[in-house]
Amino acid sequence: DSSVDLPQPSFPSVGDSLLLQGPGTAWPVHGGNVYNQRHSSLDQIDRTSVASLVPVWFHATGLEGAFGTTPVVVDNTLYLT
Repeated sequence: DSSVDLPQPSFPSVGDSLLLQGPGTAWPVHGGNVYNQRHSSLDQIDRTSVASLVPVWFHATGLEGAFGTTPVVVDNTLYLT
């Protein structure tokens, strides 16, 4: 058996106020908020800086075929769901 038991991570509580807020720096659900607005008020990456972006990490799942995930951000932590 090659399985490994990993400790279960703790996750922050996400309340209604975070889910219902307008565009901001948090991205707690798919689409940014429950209205699926897909907008962030962050401006560090824009049309002039996007070309200079480079990957800083990569994770290979080892699975064949298509794989999709929805990243969410809560309390400055990125989670892949």
